[in-house]
Amino acid sequence: MEKFYKPSEAAKFLGISKRTIKYMKKDGRIVPDKVDDTKHIFYSESQLLKIKNGANDIAKNSAGDTQKMVQNYKNGAKTVQSCAKNCITERKIGVTAPFVENELVDENQENLSKIGTIPLQTVQNRVKNGDIECKNGVTAPLTEPAQDEKSDTSTAVVSVNIIPTTKLTVPNDKFCKKFFNLSQESYTYILENGGAIEECEKPKVGKIYSEYEVALINNYTSTVPLDMFDKAVLTACDSEFIAGNRFTTPAIIYRHMIGKDNGSNIEPPHEIREAILNSVRKMMCTQITYDMTTACKHLKYNNGNSFRTTAPALPCKCVSGISINGQEFESVIQLYDASPFLNIARVKNKQLLTFEKKLLDVPKQRNVTATISVKHYIIQRVLEIKLHNMTSTIIFDDVFKKCNLADANRLKKSRVRSEIIEIMTFLQSVGDILSFNVKKVGNKYHCIEFSFAGTDSGKNFKKKSNGGYEADRQNKKWRSYAVK
Repeated sequence: MEKFYKPSEAAKFLGISKRTIKYMKKDGRIVPDKVDDTKHIFYSESQLLKIKNGANDIAKNSAGDTQKMVQNYKNGAKTVQSCAKNCITERKIGVTAPFVENELVDENQENLSKIGTIPLQTVQNRVKNGDIECKNGVTAPLTEPAQDEKSDTSTAVVSVNIIPTTKLTVPNDKFCKKFFNLSQESYTYILENGGAIEECEKPKVGKIYSEYEVALINNYTSTVPLDMFDKAVLTACDSEFIAGNRFTTPAIIYRHMIGKDNGSNIEPPHEIREAILNSVRKMMCTQITYDMTTACKHLKYNNGNSFRTTAPALPCKCVSGISINGQEFESVIQLYDASPFLNIARVKNKQLLTFEKKLLDVPKQRNVTATISVKHYIIQRVLEIKLHNMTSTIIFDDVFKKCNLADANRLKKSRVRSEIIEIMTFLQSVGDILSFNVKKVGNKYHCIEFSFAGTDSGKNFKKKSNGGYEADRQNKKWRSYAVK
């Protein structure tokens, strides 16, 4: 039976310090083989033996990728190598439908413009303008490297300038919503047997299903299902890819997750940074195969052409030797395609939600993992309700279930309810909703009812003088629903 070691035990096994293990994990020379429910990581004995014997393929591949980037620059390419071609090749394996190109999502979700691999001439022009450069230290020129630089490329760094997006785009189809809310039991079953999503039911056809499979790749062994925190990380990465950025960092992802401005220099706390990196590793090692041939035929998705995709949940890799906007980072994430969740939602008639990330910047709120998960779920739920004119009620127990808090103690649930009220208060202050009401059933807090602009009649809520909210039927312009 395979034996697993904690980081401290792995360091002792290899005869190195815990700090060295930490740096090896950050630059990809060692990858966690197992992550338990409490986010603790473990390394397998087989991987440690490979490292100890000097046969660590991950380290050699990482070093080879960096060397290749530097060599391409010296040969005159002056560009960062893209993995898009390899990604397209992988996605076409077993695909029966034509490849669907990625598309940009605009503010109104109406017009999508295609984006592909950046032309070489464009990248070369950016090199001339100083947007992309290969430098060795501070004084390295963009022209031919000096003679002493040619003999030593170990410190060469590829510099990339990016402008992080201000808009976040979230897939909102049934598959994405279900996949990031699977129980441990359901996820274990799907790993072994696959699953199916009921797309809809038509009178003459009956229920229409799309089948999918999930496989763990690259020797990844954790069977912990993806959750709302992982979805927040995926949203940040997909949104960067849509904006045309092919590199990102844990700090940029974190600022997207909490809604901070691009000018902000806020860095994630250590535990959040590790949670983001663990989430990235989990998704890049979780392969999704989704076949919606039947749905395309009967629902006319993809113009009636069949669609099947196989790709990692987050198509990316961790690289080193990259400087982002003049600053070198220990961990840089290279994105080489949009996630299969985004591509699937696009094919399903663009079932996407797009919003300004500043809606996540709730004042004076703790940005721990649980709060980030709750904040993303509430924002997405409010937007979905407004978009489809659904029952404008958010049930507390439903939030706890969707954010892995169903088994939390009473104190934690009480704190989360307070944070939900803070989120709704913030949305009201920025005009995203008009008002809301906290409703009890007996002595138990049950749900939040809210109203928003765009409906023609009904009731609104106003704040009581002694706290809380009460119904106000004087304003006939708005409507709020109280149906469960």
